[in-house]
Amino acid sequence: GEDATIGAFRFAEIYSSQYTPNIPAGAVLDVARELQQHMEEEGQRYTVPKDLTHCSSGEKKRRPCSAGKLWKRAEEMRKEDMHDSAGADLIRALLKSGIEVDFREKCERSLNWAFGSIRRQRERERREAEEEAKLEKRRAEEREAKADFVKFGTQLQEKLASGSFASSVGEAAVDADGSVDAERFEEVSALIGAAVQSFVATGPHGGNWSETLQLLKKISPSDKTVDILLIEARGVRHHDVSPPPCTVETEHAKINRTHNNQR
Repeated sequence: GEDATIGAFRFAEIYSSQYTPNIPAGAVLDVARELQQHMEEEGQRYTVPKDLTHCSSGEKKRRPCSAGKLWKRAEEMRKEDMHDSAGADLIRALLKSGIEVDFREKCERSLNWAFGSIRRQRERERREAEEEAKLEKRRAEEREAKADFVKFGTQLQEKLASGSFASSVGEAAVDADGSVDAERFEEVSALIGAAVQSFVATGPHGGNWSETLQLLKKISPSDKTVDILLIEARGVRHHDVSPPPCTVETEHAKINRTHNNQR
């Protein structure tokens, strides 16, 4: 349930961007009074929950909160980062009659702080929601990619069973004169078949990376088929394969080596 102060704070939150730095406390109180009047006219159809307007001390019977009790409760809410609830309690305190000027000013300062805090909190929530949406999109893409790769692995298993890798290996065994090197054909076929067999050994999802990657290294780049390149790309992505260290001697190293030899 809600009361007029919750509606007034929500109004301030929605329209605070039209004021610099914050919507005046007086304008918020005017909105609260108008809402309160409307709710009193509708009194027989709606009852404000006493949890919002009543306080208790120890085992004493709950009674309408004093302005001081509302301010204390607002402070507790603020410490829990419940800035909207804290703001509503501050508006309830400011609507009380007969409060001291110093206390009113303290409540108004706290209310302005609540406006700023809820604005920052909503901004954080908006950014978190955007990040979560991005993560969910990424997770969906990964699920889709995984499903596609399982389909790819199933096709590899079917090719192994039917022996249809020969058509893709044939191009790698063609000599310059257009003839097929039978010995090379057998060698490349065996290497590719072994790599694929290792990859799907644990299922169509692929894996067994340690052995599979070792077998892939034995295949010449010019002999790699589309299937092998896809397996290799997935291995690099999911097995954190680092490129081999550079063995080219730097110019600085050459100079040092020459200088040492001369000595």
